[in-house]
Amino acid sequence: MVSQERIDNTHSQIYDTCLLSNFAVVGNYFISERIEDFFKNYYIEFESFFRKHGITFIWPEFGFCQSKHINYYAHQSNISGYDVLLKLFLQSKQTIFKKCKSNFDAEKISLKNGLITNGTFVNESINDFLRNSKIESIINVFINKNDGVSNNHPFDKFHMHSLTIYYNKNFYCHDTINPLDDIILPENWWEYNRIGDILIYWKQQIQGI
Repeated sequence: MVSQERIDNTHSQIYDTCLLSNFAVVGNYFISERIEDFFKNYYIEFESFFRKHGITFIWPEFGFCQSKHINYYAHQSNISGYDVLLKLFLQSKQTIFKKCKSNFDAEKISLKNGLITNGTFVNESINDFLRNSKIESIINVFINKNDGVSNNHPFDKFHMHSLTIYYNKNFYCHDTINPLDDIILPENWWEYNRIGDILIYWKQQIQGI
């Protein structure tokens, strides 16, 4: 179960930085590094690209550059934005991403009827994964384009947006646009037709503490 007080409620995303912002919320939870340092390490990782295009690092204007770049990079590589984040986690030589990799695990998964269909936790329900008492687990989910259909679901208001979901007696949705008010989700929160890519993160609990 996640310690709710450790979910950062001070970082409010600027521009369209929901992908990296929500990854950084997870990273901050596990390794306690400042969220802005995730952005700075991201910039260093792709510094040659930014320099090539005449972009200099000026905070917080960098957020605008980052949001444009992560989508451009994903499109050019024919992968999703979540694939870019997972690639950073697995392959980046930058200090903060290396620290993430050494302190917790991450995978991109798919769901069918609430069950994980691939990876380490295949055939386990996503709710059981989040409730698992042997691990600390958090996920990022991407909500696809709004089709204008109301499902009377908390996700209805989101459009092309990344969210952080965790469990602490209830299932909660953390939105980096409105970080102060995490939304309680229904048990069947996953039963929603606009959920796209999902990244899961977990850390083994140390027994006896």
